[in-house]
Amino acid sequence: MEKRLGAALISAYDANPAPIKELRRFYVEEEKWCPYCSANLIKKLDHYLPKSIYPEFALLDHNLVPCCSDCNETKGKTTDRYQYVFLNPLIHELPDIPILKARLDMAKAEDGVPAVSFYIDETTGADPGMVRLVKSHCEKLGLTAPENGIYVLKAVQYLSEELRNIKRSYDREKKEEGEAKGQGDGL
Repeated sequence: MEKRLGAALISAYDANPAPIKELRRFYVEEEKWCPYCSANLIKKLDHYLPKSIYPEFALLDHNLVPCCSDCNETKGKTTDRYQYVFLNPLIHELPDIPILKARLDMAKAEDGVPAVSFYIDETTGADPGMVRLVKSHCEKLGLTAPENGIYVLKAVQYLSEELRNIKRSYDREKKEEGEAKGQGDGL
């Protein structure tokens, strides 16, 4: 009986009923950014507890987390029956104390862009269980990986754009200064 009920619940979800469509539309229009990584746009609803393992939660709203395709795919069926492996933005409340921190290293700057690294600060005084969960979440989703973590790539991209904007602004000001000096010489 339990297997048939699970199969029926999964089938109800997979049939894409109107409430599920509306939930997807709401998240895509209202939330925009994936709560797992905060770096990509929402494209899907993730079953926080995989529907193949926990079919009884296939339609439960707190089990349907809006997310990007990358996080949904990476997260996959990774689960542990005895502890959380990923943050569930619908049920976990992050502490007010910053746990995820960044370092900029000018000594390793390439093309004028400092090297960026992210780390979990375990000395903040935040709840140790929450610190472990944030660390597991970031590691499993590859958010803070030194060379190719989503946060590292996004930070380098952002810093590169900002440095280019600063350089353009600086060049424009120098040019305007030079033009102003050139006009002043003729008086």
